[in-house]
Amino acid sequence: MIALKKELKERKTELQTKIDSDTAIYGRPLGNKVLQDKIDATKRKITRHKESMKKFEDELEAKNLKKHKLSKWDNRVLDAIRGKGEIHNTSTENTYRYDNRFRGSANSRRLSRR
Repeated sequence: MIALKKELKERKTELQTKIDSDTAIYGRPLGNKVLQDKIDATKRKITRHKESMKKFEDELEAKNLKKHKLSKWDNRVLDAIRGKGEIHNTSTENTYRYDNRFRGSANSRRLSRR
């Protein structure tokens, strides 16, 4: 994008110098269609580039919105594992024997839950 804007600025200065030189020599500007067409082509390139950038940003945004959201239960389990707040039972089965966070004896699991 920077290169295109630089190119556009250079083409505009070329056109202006041609107009100035024609005015100085002939008293009025002569035909400058070729230079004007080059400026228009560069402007079209810039607009196409902006559109493609916008499209890419929209795709990224849509991709980020489609990410899988965890359920309330899963978030609660992750918070408990990470040590945020209270300790909750994160077992996969609802029994005192299984707790995925605390390995060891049944007594240590029981104590950690309390």
